[in-house]
Amino acid sequence: MPIRWLLPLLILFLHAWPSDARPIPHSRGFVVDDAKILKRSFEHRLAKTLSQVKKATGIELAVLTVPSLEGDSIESFSMNVADNWKLGTKEDDQGLLIILAMKERRIRIEVGQGLEGDLTDAESRRIIDEVMVPLMRTEDYQTAVYLGVYQALAQASPDTDLRGFFEGASPRRGLSKRGSKKFSWIVLLIWIII
Repeated sequence: MPIRWLLPLLILFLHAWPSDARPIPHSRGFVVDDAKILKRSFEHRLAKTLSQVKKATGIELAVLTVPSLEGDSIESFSMNVADNWKLGTKEDDQGLLIILAMKERRIRIEVGQGLEGDLTDAESRRIIDEVMVPLMRTEDYQTAVYLGVYQALAQASPDTDLRGFFEGASPRRGLSKRGSKKFSWIVLLIWIII
């Protein structure tokens, strides 16, 4: 058999070989909570908010929670999800993806090329380390997601006043006035620290 036939056969064989990579979840909207850490009502409010933000700014942000990365690295998994979900448009690539992997305790913000000038790797790391991780440690997952999303969008679209969009999406919407004041102080404290 001529050697020129071996390469296509080898490529076909490798392509048919089962992959160990974690399967990509189907995109079911702006918030996909496969890890089941978010309340349904919060998930719906946040998805509605992200839809409104997309219409106003062109930035398409999605949140994905998974129980486990199943041996995959969060970097390759997040890039595969972003590519598969086609966040943003081909022209401006203004897509953002926030992934939380619960078993590995990993968080990643995947940033489309059109937003890399505003939301840098260093800024993404700061949002994760200083805002999201402390809240995740106390198992306040909804507030971690809420503030992570808000800060990522605020950094990616600095000229947009996002407060009006996010007022209805608060994870503490159903709190009593006393609980709401406590949440406000927590948010204020985080902003002061940052």
